[in-house]
Amino acid sequence: MVQGRLTGIVDGAITGWVLAGEGSGPVWLEAAADGESPVGRTRAEPGEDGRAGFAIPIPEAYLDGRMRFFDVRPLGEDRPLDGGPAAFDGGLLTMLELAPAAEAATPAEPPPLIEGLVRFEPPAAVEGWAFAPGEPDRRLTVEILAGERLVAAVTADRPHPDAPGDTRHGFRVDLSRLLRYGPHEIVIRAAGAFAPLPGGRFRTGVFAADGEVDCPGYLDTAEDRTRLARLPFEHQARAALRMDPSRLAPRLINRLRRERIGFLAAPGSAALLLTLPGTEETSRAAWALQSWPLTSSLDASKGVEAIRAVAAGAAWVLFAAPGDVLHPSAAGVLAAIQDTDVVTWPRFCADAARAGSPGTLLRRPALEAATARHGAVSDTTLAIRGEVLAAAPAKVLGALAEGRAHPLWAWLGGQRLQVRAHPEALTSRVGDWSPPARAELARDESLCRELLADDGSAFTLAAADADLPMPFVLVPAARARTTSVAIPFRGRPELTLRCLHSLSAQRLSGELELILVDNQSDPEEAARVIDGARRMLGPGRVVALSYDAAFNHSAQNNLAAEAAQGEVLVICNNDVVLKDPALLEQLGAWALRPGVATVGCRLEDPERGVGSYGHVHSPPSEDPFQPLLRENPDPAYGRFVHAVSGNTLALAAIRRDLYLELGGLDARRFPIGYNDVDLMLRASRRGLAHLYLCHLVAEHRRGSSRTGDDEDLQALQLGQEYPEAAQGHLSQLSRVRIGPAEAQAAPAAAPSPEDAALIERLEALLARQAQAEQRRAELLAGPDPGKSGG
Repeated sequence: MVQGRLTGIVDGAITGWVLAGEGSGPVWLEAAADGESPVGRTRAEPGEDGRAGFAIPIPEAYLDGRMRFFDVRPLGEDRPLDGGPAAFDGGLLTMLELAPAAEAATPAEPPPLIEGLVRFEPPAAVEGWAFAPGEPDRRLTVEILAGERLVAAVTADRPHPDAPGDTRHGFRVDLSRLLRYGPHEIVIRAAGAFAPLPGGRFRTGVFAADGEVDCPGYLDTAEDRTRLARLPFEHQARAALRMDPSRLAPRLINRLRRERIGFLAAPGSAALLLTLPGTEETSRAAWALQSWPLTSSLDASKGVEAIRAVAAGAAWVLFAAPGDVLHPSAAGVLAAIQDTDVVTWPRFCADAARAGSPGTLLRRPALEAATARHGAVSDTTLAIRGEVLAAAPAKVLGALAEGRAHPLWAWLGGQRLQVRAHPEALTSRVGDWSPPARAELARDESLCRELLADDGSAFTLAAADADLPMPFVLVPAARARTTSVAIPFRGRPELTLRCLHSLSAQRLSGELELILVDNQSDPEEAARVIDGARRMLGPGRVVALSYDAAFNHSAQNNLAAEAAQGEVLVICNNDVVLKDPALLEQLGAWALRPGVATVGCRLEDPERGVGSYGHVHSPPSEDPFQPLLRENPDPAYGRFVHAVSGNTLALAAIRRDLYLELGGLDARRFPIGYNDVDLMLRASRRGLAHLYLCHLVAEHRRGSSRTGDDEDLQALQLGQEYPEAAQGHLSQLSRVRIGPAEAQAAPAAAPSPEDAALIERLEALLARQAQAEQRRAELLAGPDPGKSGG
């Protein structure tokens, strides 16, 4: 059995010694907190006499101000070393060059008469003197207590101008180096005395922990710190991947205190939190932690006039619904934003109410008319200039007073405003976020129609299918006079005719023009396609072109665009089947809207069970061959109308004059793959938007009209040409999993018969190789002398 002793905690480490016996090897020791939680291990190397000292550092996770008791025991033994447990105050007291209180010399009897004086110089300096008139040469020991706890003992032996005798009876202490957090009730007395020295009883404020920024009066209380430690914000969840969650709150405190100090130096206008009916006290308490000092709140149920009056005097108005918690930097972020009327941001849905909780980040693009006016993704992740909200119609403010935010989004979507998307999640909640109920949106249909009428009736509302989250969709009133549909094909007439048959069922208020581009088909097969198109659509609606060269998707569509006569050009693969009879009409109507580049719809592949819901930006990667945009297979937002980073040209609409102005598809650099991505990025660079219409559906059996190609060089070229697209993922409607998933991983799928056979062959080969290696080793070793010959 190893003998030893735990001697204490010095400089943040548990110290002691062990005696393992002369000539013994190293001894492994383990420290535990409160008798059970492992803290750390160390290896003690005994000297010639078998004695060895040890020091086991206390992890930073235990520097949280909580009292704990530490034991140390040799590995494999149940009995801890003598001298334990050692009490540790969780870092409440710092380690410094002052003598530890436990080791300070305390006289058996204090002097019968003690003179002295203590001066506290806020925020942290203490100086004074202590003198025994009956023993003028004696240097008194001065004790410093926080509450009733002895913190440190110092010798009053420094020169002090007020001290009698030789004046070397002074002392000076920086409490910020001695104490953490607070506030503290301080008592300073001569060692052995019961009464404090004159001036030696006072109250301090809060002292910053190591590395903390001090901002008196802000985040001083334990309640504030506890609340911050439980707020599940996105940046905390990201940090949880790299550090223990217990370290997140101090980091957040530093950020907020720095912000508060900066804001106090240059104060501005107030920010208002408008709480919708049912908002919990937790949300209001979190709002009180804002780093921006000028904040107020108003319960929206106070009514229209109260909202209008208070908003008119606010720089920004933010919103909270039941379950929402605003980031303490939210108002401060807005204070720095100029020349903007509306700011939107992501929402972080945490799995649990604790710092560092994993969860799902719901990214939000800047406010745009298509998403805002449909209402299905409207929520409280936005801020509005106070003067803008004050000018809103009474019916919009009335809906807010009743707890409904989507009429506000619908109204904002019709205004000419400067909007911006902020990439940080400023609104959090625990659990999933659900969009407004379809019935709730239906309740405001008449209100939305009134708002459209007030804007000049450039749009109408059309009923949406029952399986969609919104009961109605927005449709532009202006329609294309002629819609030109370009369909390149090569052989496989049955595939193209199936596409043309669905095209013939489209209902258009204008004319339909079909442009077929034959790419080296067998003459009989080409004639079959062209004749079939003329029978289904009429001879006057069909233009037949020939592209007699190697397959070049870009060049074939450019040829069609040059020949087209329609205002709207729809590029369509011959393996697409249009399912909705209003598809072409609505694609074309949106393509004619100012500021819109391309318009796409929901594409479903019934064979593969995978859909395509517009393009999304790829997150940043060190792989230079990763494409900037990719088709989005995630159905999370596939049932919402929204702006996207682009649309696949398997089926998409664009104004023909815009297509030609952009130079069409790049037939030289992008003949096939990524030609649509290049076109989308060129349009985005000009400030144009791409729109995805979820309520319009087509079937696309991927891969049936082309074969795979190696297009890594095209992806590399896109990354070099459009560097600004690398940040596009921060402002697109999408969901991102943040932090490690807590659910168990799903069991791996069984291998296919082909894979199982291959695995079996590889395992047999490895077994033969192992046998050969063993036989070779036996031959090299020679015969075993312990065995007799046969």
